[in-house]
Order: sequence, then structure tokens, then C-alpha cells
Amino acid sequence: MIQESPPQEEQEQKPVRQKTEAVLPLSWLIGVLGATHIVGGSVDAFYLVAVGERSVGDFVFRHAVSTLRGNMAGGITLVAAFGHAQFARADRIQS
Repeated sequence: MIQESPPQEEQEQKPVRQKTEAVLPLSWLIGVLGATHIVGGSVDAFYLVAVGERSVGDFVFRHAVSTLRGNMAGGITLVAAFGHAQFARADRIQS
């Protein structure tokens, strides 16, 4: 049975510290691994194409496709993990 969520004013808001504790380790890990984002990293790659150091095909196949696949896999994994954690916590609270 699907339960309706309480109105916005009744929902408990997470303190900023809890949100920060969730975001900072992930941001740190992405930086340490040297992972790039498809949008942010494309600026550098477009520049290399514009100055002639890389070809358009090189950009598409060596940067865009691989980065987009990694971003999709990472994003889907994070959303699944956060969704699971949210529902697992809700199940424990109701029990």
C-alpha cells in the first residue's frame, strides 16, 4: 500500500551538516580519481579541437562517448544507492 507523504511543513528537514557529510566525500572521490563530467570536461576538449590539437572524431570517440558512459553509470549508481538508502531508512522508521 502506498502511503502519502506528509505536507512539506511537517517533513523533517535534514541539517546542513548531514547534507555536507553526504556530498563532500563523493566530491573528493571524483576529484581524486580524476573523473570528468561530460559538460565541464567538454570545454577543454572543444578548445583542443578549436586549436587543431585534436580532431572532431578524437573528441567524439575518445572523450565524449567514454565520459558520457561513465557519467551515466555513475549517476545511475548514485541515484539507486540514495534511493535505496532513503527507502531502507523509511522501512526502519515504520517498523
